[in-house]
Amino acid sequence: MEESLNYLPLLVVLILAFLVPLLLSKVRWLPIVVGEIAAGILIGRSGLNLVEHSAILDIMSNMGLAFLMFLAGMEINLNQLFPVNGRSQSGEDQSLLKLTPVVYLLTLALSIPGGLALNALGLNGNPWLLAFILSATSLGVVLPTLKQHELMPTLLGRAVFYSSLLADFLTVLLLTVFLTVFQNGLNIEVLSVSLLFVAFLIFYQLGERVYRLSAIQSVIRELSHVTVQIKVRGAITILMVFVVLAGVLGLEIVLGAFMAGMVIPLLRAPDDHEVIDKLEAFGYGFFIPIFFILVGVNLDLGVLVDSPRALLFLPALFLVALLVKTLPMLLFRRMLSLRETLAGAALVNTHLSIEIAVAVIGVRLGLLDPAANVTVIL
Repeated sequence: MEESLNYLPLLVVLILAFLVPLLLSKVRWLPIVVGEIAAGILIGRSGLNLVEHSAILDIMSNMGLAFLMFLAGMEINLNQLFPVNGRSQSGEDQSLLKLTPVVYLLTLALSIPGGLALNALGLNGNPWLLAFILSATSLGVVLPTLKQHELMPTLLGRAVFYSSLLADFLTVLLLTVFLTVFQNGLNIEVLSVSLLFVAFLIFYQLGERVYRLSAIQSVIRELSHVTVQIKVRGAITILMVFVVLAGVLGLEIVLGAFMAGMVIPLLRAPDDHEVIDKLEAFGYGFFIPIFFILVGVNLDLGVLVDSPRALLFLPALFLVALLVKTLPMLLFRRMLSLRETLAGAALVNTHLSIEIAVAVIGVRLGLLDPAANVTVIL
C-alpha cells in the first residue's frame, strides 16, 4: 500500500517531462523523444538511480504505451486510402497502392534473414522480433516531416506516406499474431485477433450511423463545452474498450490501442480537428513522455560493460536497417527519380516510437536480452 501511494517517483518523472522540451528548444534537430529517453537514463538505473520501480509508474507507463499506439492508429485514415461515395483516386495513387504492399512484403522478406543473421552473429534477440523492428516505420515521425516540407501533395510524399502507413499497421498486426503464438502456441486462440477486427467493424458501422444522427449531434454540441468535453471522453472510452478487449482476449494492448485509434478518423466530423488536437495534447502532454522517460530509466547501460561486443552491433544493425528499407524502395524507381527514391528510402527508415514499444515488449517476454534491448534502442 505504501508503495502504491508513493507519488515522489512520478513527480520526478513529470518534472523531467516539463524540463526536457525547454532544454531542447534550441536544439531543433534532436527529437524530444530522444531527450526524454536520455533524461530517463540520467535518473535511472544507469545514472543517479533516483527513480526505482513502483506500481504507479508501471500503470502510467502502460497507459503511455497505449496512448502512443492510439495516436499512431489515428494517423491512419482508411477513407483516404479507400475512398467512398464515388470518389476515385488518380492513376498514380492506384499504382502506388498496388506497389506499396509489394514493397512492404519485400522489406519483411529481407528483414527476416537480417534478424536471423544478427542473432547468429551474437545479438541475443528473437530473430522474428528483430525482423519486426527492422521492417517497421514510425509514421508519427514521418507524417509531420512530410507536412512540414509540403511533400504530401507530391508523388514522393504519397509513396512515403503509404509505405509508412502500411508498415505501421502490418507490423503491429503481425507482431500481435506472433506474440499470441509465442505465448499460447499455434491454437484456436490465434483467431482471437480476428475478434478485435469484428469489434472494429461494429464500431465503424454502428458508431458512424449513431454518431451522424441529428439528435445525437445536438446532444454532443450541447456537451462539447469546456467542462464536459464529451467528444474527448468518448474517444478515450473507445481506447479503453479496445485495450480491455485485447486484455480479455489475451492479446498485447498495442493492437487494441492501435485499432481504437483507427476508429477515430472514421467517426470524425470535418469540424472535429480540435478534438484531435486535444487528444494529442493529452497524450503527448502527459502519458507518452512518462513512457519514454521510463524507457530510459529502465535502460541498463551497464550490460554493455559486461558485454562490450553488443556495441559492435550498433553499426551492423544500422547497416541492415538501411539495406532492408532501401532495396525494396527501389521498386518506386520507375515512378520517381533516383534522388527521390533514395530520399524516400531514408525517410521510411525512420525508427522511433513503435520500434521502442516492440523492444520494451520483447524484454518483458524474454525475447530480447538486456544487451540487445540497449543496442536496439540506441
